[in-house]
Amino acid sequence: MPDECQINCPNIQSFCTAKLNSLGCPPTITAAGVASASAPAGFVLTCSQVITGRPGQMFYGKAQSSAPFQGGSICIAPPFRRTAVHLAMGGPGCGGSYTFDFNQWIATGLDPTLVPGTNIFARWWMRDPGATFSTGLSNSISFTICP
Repeated sequence: MPDECQINCPNIQSFCTAKLNSLGCPPTITAAGVASASAPAGFVLTCSQVITGRPGQMFYGKAQSSAPFQGGSICIAPPFRRTAVHLAMGGPGCGGSYTFDFNQWIATGLDPTLVPGTNIFARWWMRDPGATFSTGLSNSISFTICP
């Protein structure tokens, strides 16, 4: 039988199309775990198929958008928040990835609007000097913060 969080929180959903990077790979965001306002860790957002060594950051908001943005679509309506810059770690070519524990971010209290029941829309943005606008964009995901 599902617990209260599984009943009240919809599944993680993928939406929006990634912008192919300069090596022809689509940066892909995935999630593992449950977004929770009470768990200090354990909801990890990973962006794979990125170019190793390139800086990037995840950004998130509370609504979708379909506006054009840097050779792709923004997919997240402003206002949105950005995380700290991360460096893609991994193997050669498109073997890099970024990781971010969203529950750890919630636990910091730096964004007091991250409360149970809040719908979040997230994606990664990264530097890619060989791409249009010198940037890359992952696909996007949506999730709801559980208690």
